[in-house]
Amino acid sequence: MVTVQGLPTENLAMNCSQIMTCAFDNQVLFWETRVPRAGVKPLSKKEREIINPMGVPLTFKHLDLIWKPFLRVTLQSPETGTVEFAPRKFSIRETQGDRDVLNQEDKELFEKKKDTSLGQFVNPLDDPNKTLSQAKAKVLQNVDTFFYIGTEDGQLVYQDWMPQKDQDSTKFFTPKAAWSTIVVDGPVVALKRSPFFKDVILVAGGWMFQIWREKIHSGSLLHAAPLKEKITDVEWSPTRPGVFYISKQNV
Repeated sequence: MVTVQGLPTENLAMNCSQIMTCAFDNQVLFWETRVPRAGVKPLSKKEREIINPMGVPLTFKHLDLIWKPFLRVTLQSPETGTVEFAPRKFSIRETQGDRDVLNQEDKELFEKKKDTSLGQFVNPLDDPNKTLSQAKAKVLQNVDTFFYIGTEDGQLVYQDWMPQKDQDSTKFFTPKAAWSTIVVDGPVVALKRSPFFKDVILVAGGWMFQIWREKIHSGSLLHAAPLKEKITDVEWSPTRPGVFYISKQNV
């Protein structure tokens, strides 16, 4: 989970409720789709009388609302600080359900069970002596807040989503991109991390593809010559670390 200050925290509820999106307006947005704290507006008498012919429950009625992003990342050039990126794809290091970053030896939210046959730790939600409101989300210091963005102009951008505070105005703002360069000869159509190595990234667009390693920006690991056909997508093999697939446009 990401807070409004950009801090990555442990997901106590163990469900996926946040969404990241990007568009050509030079922004990457973070959204929260949980039920608002104020609760769902009660249905009117007329609405309650409406018969649902499909028998679908109103469990997700709260999603029929207007949502606003809780965090905006505005992309700026690392050289000039001007807004000149049109993001198409992005890739973050962490994925939903991946709990490798949690320090198993220093958990504030989990307690050791006396009965080892039931497992090593107990979730506060399952502990009758604790509730979710009593548990405090742990800030994950080992989660990297930098991520990659592929743009309409074939650029690869390395950006921090953590906002910074202006010392004079005390307002928060998005820092300039840490690094950017042109990697392909067309709009980026794919930006995929290896399922075996989180820091190895495959980027493709136009007639070219490259493989980069995160935080090493002196050059790509693999730079292939342009293909004869335009690339439409790429994907890593789920079983072989050194294999990936390329789909091309046949005209």
